[in-house]
Amino acid sequence: MAKSRDTAVIRLWLLCCAVLFAGAEGYQWLSHQGWFVHPDLGWPWVILAGTGLAIAAHYGQLKALWQPTGAGIDGAIAPSTASPSPIGPEAGTQPQPSPA
Repeated sequence: MAKSRDTAVIRLWLLCCAVLFAGAEGYQWLSHQGWFVHPDLGWPWVILAGTGLAIAAHYGQLKALWQPTGAGIDGAIAPSTASPSPIGPEAGTQPQPSPA
């Protein structure tokens, strides 16, 4: 049990280091962009802000789309309990034997 916990801690550290490295490199790249240095709210900022607002406003709907409706706690999809509907009015009846 301790080995799997150690592995999880190492993965967390690696993830944190990767996120910090990507953030630092991204900020360094952005600081050399002309539209980032001058706070004139150019088109890239407007598009980025609009995208962020749209995601924040519809987060509940997006989350519902990602999860299947019949998913349980573990993510497994529960089998359907509905029986197939009959095609015609006589689809559910058994054929009657003919009198001989």
